[in-house]
Order: sequence, then C-alpha cells, then structure tokens
Amino acid sequence: MVIAVAKIVVLAGWALFLGWLPLFGQADLARLLHPDLWWLLLAAVVVLALLAAVQCRSLSRLRHQPSTWWQWPSLAILLLPPLFFLQAREARFDGETFAKRSLASLEAYRPPQSTEEAPAADLSGEVPLSTLYGNIDAYLGKEVEVVCQTLDNRQLPENVVMCYRYLMNCCAADAMPLFIFIRYGEGEAVEGERWVHARGTLSLHRGGGVTVPQLTLGRMSYVEEPAFPFLLR
Repeated sequence: MVIAVAKIVVLAGWALFLGWLPLFGQADLARLLHPDLWWLLLAAVVVLALLAAVQCRSLSRLRHQPSTWWQWPSLAILLLPPLFFLQAREARFDGETFAKRSLASLEAYRPPQSTEEAPAADLSGEVPLSTLYGNIDAYLGKEVEVVCQTLDNRQLPENVVMCYRYLMNCCAADAMPLFIFIRYGEGEAVEGERWVHARGTLSLHRGGGVTVPQLTLGRMSYVEEPAFPFLLR
C-alpha cells in the first residue's frame, strides 16, 4: 500500500514538474530543449497523469499487498533527474565543450543545401552563424555583424580568435558548435570565453586543410550572454 501511494506521489510530481517547464520555466527549458518541441513535455504530462490515475484506481486492490524492498530504489532513481536539472540551470557550454564537440571543416557544418536559389544577404542586423554557413557566398566581402562567444587557442594564427555558437537540432545533447575566426589588429586584444558583438568584413580563411569564415574586425563590444544562446535549425 505504501509503495503504491509513493508511486502516485512520484508520478504526480513529475507531471507537475514537466507541466511547469513549458508554462513558467521557458528560460531554463531553452537551455535543454528546442523551443518547437515543447509539446513533447505536455504529452508526457498526459501520460503521467493517466498512469497516476490508474495507480489510484488500484489502491483498494493493493491495500493488503505487502511492499517489496526492491521497489524503493527504483522510485529513488526517478527523483535523480530533477537534481540534474538544478545543475543544468547554471551549466554553460564553454571552450572545453567546444573541444569535445567541434568538427574539422566548413563543409561538415554546412546545412543541407536547398534546390531553390539562395536568398540575398540580409545586412540589416546580426547575422546568425548558421545563416553564414548556409549562404556564405552572399556575405563574402561584405560588412557583417555577429554575436558569439570567443575562444583563444595557441594553435590559431597570430591576432586571431575563434568565435562560436552551438547549433541545436532537438536538444542540448546534440548541439554542435559553429565557429568563425575573428582577426583583430596589431596591438589589440580579445578576451577568451566572452560574448561579443563584432562587426567586420567577411572572408574565408584557408589553412591546414580547413576552410573557415573569417571576420576582419572593424569594431567590437563585449555583451551579456543572449537569453537563448543556441542557434536553431
């Protein structure tokens, strides 16, 4: 009987938690799940509510059924993911994450090409890195604005830093970095692991078998991390 009540409490708690996320926890959910997939959580809420209802109907039948000790650890395991969520709220993708998830070439990041004619370059504001990679020929030689996170690496050419953001397909687990090089002038410096709003002329850097978009810096300012730091497909 006790284990049955505990199951109902756990199921109801999970239903409330998953229902709270898309309604009131969007800022935290945005770091874990693609915004277009919020309905998956509501579907899970419905399933959990149905399971809790079935368990409630079985209470009378289970009233005299003895509890088995091995069921308690399984319930405890169900309480672990919320602890991960509390940690994930403060977690950030950084240079170490980049090193583990980065790919080697521009072609590896290029989104599937459409058979339709590529749109003209939109230079009216910030250009997402995913847009640059998908239509890079339209932006070459033009003044471009980007917002990204810097990464200083000793293997990079002199006066060059890497600037990256993560492209999300469905969730943070599959996010992969898109990056460009930022070339700055002699005597200047760009701090690593900082979000920047940079503007400059776009070109391609070729070297070591790698082709990467490169921004020759015109002006730059340090900015706060965007409310939604990921790029979306």
